[in-house]
Formats: sequence, structure tokens, C-alpha cells
Amino acid sequence: LDARALLARVYVAENKPESAAEQLYYVVDQRPEERIALAKVLAHLKRDDEAEKQVTEAISHFSGVVNESPEDVPARLIWAQAHRFLKQYSVAAAILTNGMQKVGSDEFRQELAKVYVAWSDSIGKEDPGRKLELLQAAMTYNPADLAVLQRLAPYAIGETPEADKVRSELNKVLAQGEAQPAVHLIIGTLEIQKK
Repeated sequence: LDARALLARVYVAENKPESAAEQLYYVVDQRPEERIALAKVLAHLKRDDEAEKQVTEAISHFSGVVNESPEDVPARLIWAQAHRFLKQYSVAAAILTNGMQKVGSDEFRQELAKVYVAWSDSIGKEDPGRKLELLQAAMTYNPADLAVLQRLAPYAIGETPEADKVRSELNKVLAQGEAQPAVHLIIGTLEIQKK
């Protein structure tokens, strides 16, 4: 990493977003992958137009890289992250799914889970069925993702068909040996509640 990019990370950790943005502006032309970091800092500063401009430039750059080299995993990930930042979840998912078909990287599966979690979070409470559907998709791609498990846990409670399906999926993850400790906690808690 460039020294300024590292310094920007330090400033972010120290909650000095103005200083972080200043450093990132110096590096984004040579290191376009830092545009997403800059956009996040700018969004934190409520400079949304500038943040969107950085993300749009990242999309333009990395979509071009992927069009020239479809196997470029980092470029495809950044391209998808840019769309996730803009809340264009279906586009981000399509980019990653296409990448999985071409390359099959586990990084795509992890990022897809993040996309589906963010998508689910964006729905709020107005459509719990769709929210659950998206969380189940996230779990399909990364059953060990703690964010997915935290959001799925409330759906596992009760005696509804949806709760049965969530519990079944959690038990399947346990049986496959891919479970985070959180899955054991969720299943154990549900068993205790039954008694």
C-alpha cells in the first residue's frame, strides 16, 4: 500500500475523517481501488455527491478492467463493492455470480453474502418475507458469516413454516461442520426454549 493510503487508514481508525479524505484524494488517481475507501469517508462526512462521484469513477475503471480481463478477481470484487455502496444490490450480485461462473473464487461467495445482508438490511420491516429470502441466499453463499447468522436468528423462533425452514438450514450447516459458534448458540437456545 501507498504510505498515504496507510496514513488514511490510521486517520479512519482515529476517527479523523477529514484527514483521511485528504490523504486518499492524493492516491486515488494512481490507486483506483482506494476510491471505495474515499467514498466511505466522504459519506461519513455527509459529502454524498463527492462520495457518489468516487464510486462512479471506480465503477467505470473496474468494469473496464473486468471487461478486458474477466478473471481479475480483485477488480471484480471492487466493481461489485462499488455497486453495493450505491445500493445497487442486484447489479452487485450479478457481477459476483458471473465471476463465480468464470473463476469460482471463495471471495465472491463471501462478498455475495455481504451483498445479500446489505440488501436485506435495506428492506427494513415492510417486507419480512423478502428480507428472510435474502438472508437465506446470503447463508447459501457463506454459512459461516456472523452477520447473516445474527440476522437469521430471530426468524428461527416460533412454530411457523419460515422458522422451521431457518432451523432446518441452521441444522444443515451444523451437520456439514461449517458452523460458527453462533450457530451452536442459536440451535442450543432454541432447544432450551422448547423445554
